[in-house]
Amino acid sequence: MSTEQREDNLHLPSLSIRGFRGIGDLSIPKLARVTLIAGMNDTGKTSILEGVRLLMEGATPEVIGEILQFREQDTEAFSNDGESPSSETFLLSALFHGFPQLSECSDPIVISCGDNSHQIHLQVGWFSEIIEEDGSTRLIPAETDPPGEHANIPALIVTTGKNRRVYNFGRIDRFASTRRARFRSNQRRVSSRLVNASGQDRTAMLGPLWDNISITEQEPHVVEALRIIDPQISAVSMVGEQSLSSARTAVVRSDNFGRRVPLHSFGDGMNRLFGIILSLVNVDGGVLLIDEFENGMHYTVQLDVWRMVFRLAEDLNVQVLATTHSLDCVAGFRQAAAEREKTEGLLLRIDRIGDRMRAVEYTEEDLRIAIAQRIEIR
Repeated sequence: MSTEQREDNLHLPSLSIRGFRGIGDLSIPKLARVTLIAGMNDTGKTSILEGVRLLMEGATPEVIGEILQFREQDTEAFSNDGESPSSETFLLSALFHGFPQLSECSDPIVISCGDNSHQIHLQVGWFSEIIEEDGSTRLIPAETDPPGEHANIPALIVTTGKNRRVYNFGRIDRFASTRRARFRSNQRRVSSRLVNASGQDRTAMLGPLWDNISITEQEPHVVEALRIIDPQISAVSMVGEQSLSSARTAVVRSDNFGRRVPLHSFGDGMNRLFGIILSLVNVDGGVLLIDEFENGMHYTVQLDVWRMVFRLAEDLNVQVLATTHSLDCVAGFRQAAAEREKTEGLLLRIDRIGDRMRAVEYTEEDLRIAIAQRIEIR
């Protein structure tokens, strides 16, 4: 929606996902600085965001574990019920298209930028565990595939370029069944951040992100965002100590009150906006993923929020991919995109017919007509 294309410095000018969760094969020929993805339920919109996160983060055990935990597909959720498959089988197979048995996971997950400048390859392998003289263990490729006579161990083989890593079930399970990955402090540049749809990342979980930008040039952006909803807010901070047993609380100073007030008391929209903008300024030079952008936010503020997202995405060199079910969200996105001269916005609709998926691109004129006539594009 911009006459000036700036795809040369995008992390992902295009995207291809094959064999991941509900996505059999999907090719998106073009992505923009800010891309909004629409589509009906169960079309794979959230899986697209998760696939991008795996690609950007190199499918580390922490990221895999967090994805499985958020989907309630970690081993803790499926143990001791007498009916579920073994935790090990379910944990790994949940990543693959069609939830196959591990012994049937012959087709790999392949996620890549369309030009293959970034690519990640995930496949199940079978290994035997060798105990060294010093008591340590290591995995070696098994001589036979299951169900062989040997006690072969399934593991996830992750290949990124020339780098090949093998993650056994125990290592992934460690991160899927504990919350400690959520509290890790970010001492490096974040390459991606997923803001989930359910609001699970409440203010109590955002302490490390706040620490990254507190008393920096990025902090005023967070206050500016909160003022979209309440212009009386003048400052925000985090109080309390962060640990596995407790968490911190976001508080704000407002001209309407004589003391600091918990941000949570301002409602879901304010907390949603806090999480989005705090995440955006933390992925300076990276990719921000937002599932169901509009959740909790009244339609009257969404245009101004989109304006700020577009501006910061350009200023901080952040690529944004978001999903939506809301026509009001699409309308706000369309207007904000039309106002930008340098920042390109793109709306995609994901269609699914059985296992077949396709991405349909909407031009600015398509959007203008669809919104004016209330044509279903979600």
